[in-house]
Amino acid sequence: MKARAFLLDTNVVCPLLDVGKKEHSVVHKFFQEHNADRDRQYICPIVWGEIEYGFRVRSEKTRLASVQEELKEFMMLEINRHTSEPYAQVRAELFRKYAPKSLKKTIAGMRPEDLMDETNSKMLGIQENDLWIVACAIQHNVTLVTFDKMERLREVALKVALEEYKKPIDWELLSSKTGGG
Repeated sequence: MKARAFLLDTNVVCPLLDVGKKEHSVVHKFFQEHNADRDRQYICPIVWGEIEYGFRVRSEKTRLASVQEELKEFMMLEINRHTSEPYAQVRAELFRKYAPKSLKKTIAGMRPEDLMDETNSKMLGIQENDLWIVACAIQHNVTLVTFDKMERLREVALKVALEEYKKPIDWELLSSKTGGG
């Protein structure tokens, strides 16, 4: 049986790198239980960007440099043109399921760029970066590990992965209450 690979969400990477965070022990225990060393722990450019952004807005340049070095220890999954297909499929399914009925009736004559402006992430009940991370997990067939529930995104991504790719997307939802720290 092939060992699972894991795509780590930002909220998993941060406590993994910081032993002072209360979730550190939860994340560490999860990877110990799954015998998953760094060679099976992946991040994507979205996760790297979110972490770097956090340090830059707080002007923590010294800590940023050391975190960048730590991030280099993770395997990097590409986001490329192949990621756009699961992204579009999941977003379209979110639109079908959660966009207001009034907007659904008017889309026939709209240009794609108008539709993107009209159907914002808040309206669909998601965060755009999470959608890209999920699309990356579907594309690369890896298990997404997160503390976020992402209920709408999870429901739709599971459907798309099964219908379009004939395989389920694995999803590990961690809880800071389990295994506490």
